[in-house]
Amino acid sequence: MQHGAVFVWTHKGRAEVIGTVFSQTIGAASPSMYHEFHALSTEPITAIRDNVVHWDVQQAGIEPKLVPDAPEPSPTRPLRMIQMREMARRFSGYSINYDDKRWDLSLLPQPLHRTDEGHPVVLDGAHFTMVSTAGTDPEILLVIEARQLDDHWRWHYSVCRFTDLKTWVSLDDKTIWSFENGSNGAGIDSGKEQRYRFSSECQFRIPAE
Repeated sequence: MQHGAVFVWTHKGRAEVIGTVFSQTIGAASPSMYHEFHALSTEPITAIRDNVVHWDVQQAGIEPKLVPDAPEPSPTRPLRMIQMREMARRFSGYSINYDDKRWDLSLLPQPLHRTDEGHPVVLDGAHFTMVSTAGTDPEILLVIEARQLDDHWRWHYSVCRFTDLKTWVSLDDKTIWSFENGSNGAGIDSGKEQRYRFSSECQFRIPAE
C-alpha cells in the first residue's frame, strides 16, 4: 500500500523540480517513508538539507526535443492549453514491474503545473503526468513547452522518468524513449548526481500504533 503527495518547486513561474514524499507498507511491516525527485531545469540543481548536499545535478534535467508536426504556438494562452493537451495525447507508454507484468500508462488530462506568463525563455508550458492502471502515482513526467528556435516559438517535449521500473514511451505509436535498466531496485541510476533521485538517505520508519 502506498500513500503520497507530489510537490513542484518553481522559479520565475516555471517548474524546476518535481518531488514526491510517499509511504509504502509491505505485508505486516511498519510503513516506510521515501523522497523522490526529478530535475526539470536546463541549469544545475543542488539540494541541501541540514548543511549537507543531498542532490547535486550538474547536467540538464531535461533535453527538449521538437514535437513533430506540431502547430505554431497560438497567440492566446487558452488556445495554447488546448494545443498542449492535444500534443500530450499523442504520447503513450508502459512499464514492466518486478514480476514481469506489464502496466499500461495513461495520461492525466490536468497538468501538474503550467508555466506563468512572462517567463524569459518559455512562452508557455505544461507538465503532464502518465500513471499506470495501478493508481495515480506518476511514472512518467511529460513536459510540453514552447521554446525559441531560429527566432521562432516552437513546441518541444521532454520525457522524464519517475520510476525505477523498466519503462517505454511512444509518440504516435513509435518508441521515442526508454529506461531498460530498471526493475531491480530504486537505487539504479538514481544517485546523488543523477537528474532522477530516489533518496534512500531520507528513509525512516513510522512507529506502529
